[in-house]
Amino acid sequence: MLFAVLVLTTLQTFSVTLAQRTVTQVVGAAAPEQRAVEVVTSLGPDELTAMDDAVATLAEQLSRDVTVHLSTRSVSYGLPGRAGATEEHPDLARLAHLAGIEGHATLVDGAWPATGTGASSDDGGDGDGGTSDDAVVPAVEVAVPQAVAEPLDWQVGTTVTLANRLPTGPSGVSVTVSGIYLPDDPADPFWLGDAFANTGVQQEEFTTYGPLVTTAEDFSAHQTASSSATWRLYPDVSELTSAQLPELRRETRTLLAGLADDPALPEARVHSPIPELLATAASTRDRAATALLTPAVLLALLAGAAVALTGTLLGTLRENEDRLLVARGASRGQLLALSLRESGTVAVLAALVAGLTAPPLAARLAAAGTTEPIHAELVDAPVWLTATATAAGLGVLLVLTGARTALGPPAGTVRAARPRLAVVRRSGLDLVLVALGAVGYLQLRRHAGSETSGTDPLLVVAPALVVLAASVLCLRLLPLATRLGRRLAARSPGLPAAWAGWQADRHLPRQSGLVILLVLAVSMGSLALVHRATSAQARQDRAAHQVGADLRVDLPTAPAADSLTVEHALATGVGGENLLPVLRGGTRVGPLDDVEVLAVDADRADVMLMRPDQLGAASPAELLAPLRDARPEAAVLPLPGVPDEIVLDVTLELPGDPAEAIGVADLAVVLQDGSGLWHRVELGTLPGPGDHRLRAAVGARPGEVTGPLAVVGLVGRVPAVLPGAPQPSIAVRAFGASTDGGDPVPVGGGTDWTWVAGDARVPGDAAVRIGLREVVDAGDVEPIPAVVTPGVLTAAGVGLGETVRLPWRGGRLPVRLSATVDSLPTLAAGQDGVLVDLRSVVALGATVGTDGIGAEGLRSPERIVQWWMDLPADAAGGLDDALLAELPPGTRVLDRASIVEDRARDPLSVGMSSALVLVTFAALVLAGLGYAATAVVHTRRQRGELAVLHSLGARPRSVRVALLLERVVLVAITTALGLVLGTLAAVAVAPLTVLSTDPTTPVPPVLVAVPWAALAGLGALVVGLLAAVTLTVVRPLPPAQVVGELRRGETT
Repeated sequence: MLFAVLVLTTLQTFSVTLAQRTVTQVVGAAAPEQRAVEVVTSLGPDELTAMDDAVATLAEQLSRDVTVHLSTRSVSYGLPGRAGATEEHPDLARLAHLAGIEGHATLVDGAWPATGTGASSDDGGDGDGGTSDDAVVPAVEVAVPQAVAEPLDWQVGTTVTLANRLPTGPSGVSVTVSGIYLPDDPADPFWLGDAFANTGVQQEEFTTYGPLVTTAEDFSAHQTASSSATWRLYPDVSELTSAQLPELRRETRTLLAGLADDPALPEARVHSPIPELLATAASTRDRAATALLTPAVLLALLAGAAVALTGTLLGTLRENEDRLLVARGASRGQLLALSLRESGTVAVLAALVAGLTAPPLAARLAAAGTTEPIHAELVDAPVWLTATATAAGLGVLLVLTGARTALGPPAGTVRAARPRLAVVRRSGLDLVLVALGAVGYLQLRRHAGSETSGTDPLLVVAPALVVLAASVLCLRLLPLATRLGRRLAARSPGLPAAWAGWQADRHLPRQSGLVILLVLAVSMGSLALVHRATSAQARQDRAAHQVGADLRVDLPTAPAADSLTVEHALATGVGGENLLPVLRGGTRVGPLDDVEVLAVDADRADVMLMRPDQLGAASPAELLAPLRDARPEAAVLPLPGVPDEIVLDVTLELPGDPAEAIGVADLAVVLQDGSGLWHRVELGTLPGPGDHRLRAAVGARPGEVTGPLAVVGLVGRVPAVLPGAPQPSIAVRAFGASTDGGDPVPVGGGTDWTWVAGDARVPGDAAVRIGLREVVDAGDVEPIPAVVTPGVLTAAGVGLGETVRLPWRGGRLPVRLSATVDSLPTLAAGQDGVLVDLRSVVALGATVGTDGIGAEGLRSPERIVQWWMDLPADAAGGLDDALLAELPPGTRVLDRASIVEDRARDPLSVGMSSALVLVTFAALVLAGLGYAATAVVHTRRQRGELAVLHSLGARPRSVRVALLLERVVLVAITTALGLVLGTLAAVAVAPLTVLSTDPTTPVPPVLVAVPWAALAGLGALVVGLLAAVTLTVVRPLPPAQVVGELRRGETT
């Protein structure tokens, strides 16, 4: 009993402490925006200081440290004209003040801005206090991100006049670059909400550069209408405990109300997800408590069975002594008091040992997992209460099962007077247990994937009920096996086998407690092994679904790097054949507004990681084969070899007076790489009419598998002229490609072009001039095959093989629904998606017209911002540092192996696995102890039978072999049944008990993984351990004791 109390107290202590630690895990692992209080308001003249003071004062009301980040934003200013910018789509810039930026960014050149002496915005720069609409405010110092300085060619000392786009106020503000900086960590909460933190560029309808950081004084002095300020408050939650949740929730709500009502913050928008985060943490804590109670109940069941078996054996051993005491006048109360005294002594000793040793053992158990170690002095659980209650409960059970004489029927009565009634009662109990097991399984099924909090008692004990019901069924079916074994053994010519078979069948009713204990022990060990394997497989599956492949690179959405350069760099690192470009976008299908479109290269589909049961096919390549076979081909001009430069000779014609032309002429080439992707490469600006040679580096490197390169089209822009005047035109006189700086090699057909959809050129048969339009109606385009989730079929109201036109890039993408899958990689639970071939989507970019994608595909080719990669089996560590340095700032790399490791450190997952490991260890120990005790008692009972065998001339060796066979047969049968029933029970409950601190529904659903080798090892270990015990305990009767046993008349 001491061991049972110790392991139960240790497990409960570990469970309670770990459940509380999940609060710290959930809150600490939350994204910065979930741990912030955000205050956004518009700024009036000279309001910033008062507002900042009000926010700081209210933040001090929290009982924990608070970090406050202030950022301000101006309206968008117009940048001086750059190549590529138009009057309709000018380049813009924003001024900002970021309080404390010096601690979160590093200067690569220059210095941080100092407060200037220029006039304020209501002065207009003329010093008279008035406002002049055409005034330009004197220059202020700004620090700019390196990602802004490089494309704009700004250096320290560069002065630029930003144009005011508002109808009132100064005509602009002059800024001087005082420094150029790089963010230390773009993921730092300091940069939260800053669209420019990673890229320096925000490209939507306009291209905006920034932030141009200045001081608070200069920002206020040159502030215009519609400026805004944002405060983000981050309470310190690094050591948040479960007991502190209500207090922090209350303080946060008070803070939110104070910020919303403060008169210094008029019209402020106040928002914080902290209350919802704390509610999630509390819910996760409750789920953890519920989940970690399950191994405790399993262990309690096992400990109860072991203690009950021990009590039964003790009662059997001292039954004659108790009857002798009764014959000498002892009352039942005295016998019961004696049993209570004995059990109480053991229980007190067990409680003392468990109370003292459970905390350090719980700390070691946590340290044995992948979580951070828990120091014994930090264990927060009612250890002594748990130890006392456990010892008392097991002590009572020991008394109830051990005091047979005190609690049994009076002497002289026949206990089995009504055997049929006893059988009925026993059968009724069996049916009740089986029914409870079925109810427990149904309860688990009902709660699978739910996020309900609280501790449902039936849900906690459901796995134990399932295992117990299976063990009871095993106990009732075992006599059938022993009878069959007895008949088969009876045919054996020797004594050992026949005797062992007869004795095993004969003594089975007396050993039902041992059978239950062994079956429970092996079943729980099997459940633990299957759960551990299933949990590990679930982590692998969820990580593969989250990433989509072994590795994923997410580029920033702003065009901070040339797409072709990025592809070359990634292909160098992992090989082009292991590189899968992925185009993502949202679309709408019927009532579904958040359908995700995934366009992948069907030729490299095996890079994707999808579980076979989710595919409905043998592999992703097989699933996407119809998409590849129906791929349309776009007309292209192949480039010779592996060129590193494209050379065009063009002529710009400007009829009439060139001075009357407005704007500039420029030209870009659209290339197609080996993946079927299109890349726009700028050729440059034509400075005036006449002949020009344009060059563009394509960045190809010999030996890379990103080729062959081909030309898809040209995108041109010519100056605007007055209505009715002759139109300008660009004529391509020669088109060539060069390698290693050599002479250009002519590209066949490079001077024949057809204009389509305005200003995009694609290869064709006719040489044309500006103005000719050729549009292909979308209805004439063959739909491309698509794989969809079932929700798309339902929302579209169509079946497989039918066509749906999806909104895409301002047009319609015709797709034919060819197959369905349960889920697509990287999609959230419940989200629907469409999987199409990337080359097919890109090829439609220049062919679908007014009701389709149109020439927009040429003017602005689909930019791939996500790449999935397949790593070789011997690869480790993902991408190397040199390759990462070539990627644009703000690139995010997701490594499937790293995510698996992170999930393996999840406290709830680790806690459940560690708890089940403890259950397995305890099961083996208790089974060994119970078996050893039973073997000793059983051997004492058989002494008379052994004496008869010896007197009949049986050889001692044959007798010992018969005894060993009897025990080994029982062990082998119960172990096999325990393995089978434990595995079946695990298959039923393991997927429903694989949990983590992530409250979202797991995608894909948990699939049971049965570790056959580990189960076989468990069975071999149990049989070997108990066989060793048998060899130690079971020995033949010494010859000197045979006569004495016969004289006692104890033969049966």
